[in-house]
Amino acid sequence: MGFGTGLNVFMSYLENQNKKQHIYYTSIEAFPVSLDAAFQLNYAAQLDANKEKSVFEALHQAAWNETTDISPYFHLTKYHAKIEDIALPNNHFNIIYFDAFAPSSQAELWTAEIFEKMYNCLKINGILTTYCAKGSVKRTMKSVGFKLEALPGPIGKREMTRLRKVALG
Repeated sequence: MGFGTGLNVFMSYLENQNKKQHIYYTSIEAFPVSLDAAFQLNYAAQLDANKEKSVFEALHQAAWNETTDISPYFHLTKYHAKIEDIALPNNHFNIIYFDAFAPSSQAELWTAEIFEKMYNCLKINGILTTYCAKGSVKRTMKSVGFKLEALPGPIGKREMTRLRKVALG
């Protein structure tokens, strides 16, 4: 959910380099970052992955609304759309990186309707992660069926939230 600066997709690609699992990465982005802005971030150097700089660039240059084979094991589909406006398949995804801006900035993305949509598109035992740990948001997530777990946050964040879609019964 949200291609943003491409950091999550790039790190997923890098993590998979040795595992060589087939990853079909789908991203939905309403407001794409410009290529110039993305390239100025220089994530390849920051992540000590200079050999993969061309991959980071390819992720950003990949066409919208179609699948691009980044490698034999990594396939990227970027949708230029709002999550509110796109149909997502039920029981399809293993993980969602929910990296939206804070609820105070994008309240429309932190509703029960949006979390229900994401819950429905996850497979059983699928995971949603977010940096948001706000109590009202956690209650909303739980109300649609997610099982919540608080995790230590990265530098600058006290905690983050991992949610799991569990089988009923």
